[in-house]
Amino acid sequence: MIETFDWSDLLTGILPQSLIDNHGKNVKLALIDTGVNLNVNSLVHLDQPGHKFFVGRTGFSILDHTGRDPVTDGFSAGGHGTQLACIMSGKADSNQDHYVNGIANEADLTIIKARDISGAYTGIKHLLNSFELAADLGVEIAVTAQAIPLSRMIVEGITPAEVERVFTKVKDANMVILAAAENRNVGSNWTNLINKRFPNNQLDIMNVAAAPTDITQVRNQIANQKLQFLMGGFKGMVYDTSNRMNPADANNSCSVAILGGIAALCLSALKEAPDFSSNGFNGLLDALSQHSSPVSDANGNYPNPIIFKN
Repeated sequence: MIETFDWSDLLTGILPQSLIDNHGKNVKLALIDTGVNLNVNSLVHLDQPGHKFFVGRTGFSILDHTGRDPVTDGFSAGGHGTQLACIMSGKADSNQDHYVNGIANEADLTIIKARDISGAYTGIKHLLNSFELAADLGVEIAVTAQAIPLSRMIVEGITPAEVERVFTKVKDANMVILAAAENRNVGSNWTNLINKRFPNNQLDIMNVAAAPTDITQVRNQIANQKLQFLMGGFKGMVYDTSNRMNPADANNSCSVAILGGIAALCLSALKEAPDFSSNGFNGLLDALSQHSSPVSDANGNYPNPIIFKN
């Protein structure tokens, strides 16, 4: 039996069809994660020189933009980045009967494997190097679903000045970062990082992993936030690292990949607007604000980088 799934179908009736049909073309997107297995169905087209970076490899340099690194998914139990790539960028080729179509599969995706040399561990330095590299490459939207405890800064010897330097570079490049932030009682991760930088900011973040799976229940809770109830009740298919099609987990990681795809749709549409050159970046922020919540301080200022929470 032929198996197919189209992630764009989830957005029908929620986003304008014109946005959905554009599939994120002319947008530079990056997936900063555990790596991607590029030999699985629907992801073969992503195996492109200049688009594959492994920040943990021996001899890695942010100045080297060759982009021919091995980026095999380092996450066990079926992979992590591989599944997120399916959601955002999956696309069948002419030799495939079984496939997953991603939300923004016309976007120009760069894969950045943010792991150590073994492929099994991600540190803060790996993420910082990934953000800086993405900014240098001209990436417009970076998606990451890895959460690192702040305590790792001390262990790794990362100074606040280094974090600020990289985030300032990201902001100067007008690159938006979409990150998964969980509830505050889950542990030290992105949420704690945001709260530490903006202590007056109160985050009310929906833990989609614990959300009701019945779409009507979620709609009753947060009827005015369509994207969030979509995340709470989505059902979709992805490929794992063994090239098996499986249901995607309704969790923060998959949710941030959905949001990344939607961000690419928004930016693609904005780029076709006559006034994009003067309003492009702010227009993207406004568009994303309709479907998620940008983090800001008590004075309404955006952090470095711009972070949206689902």
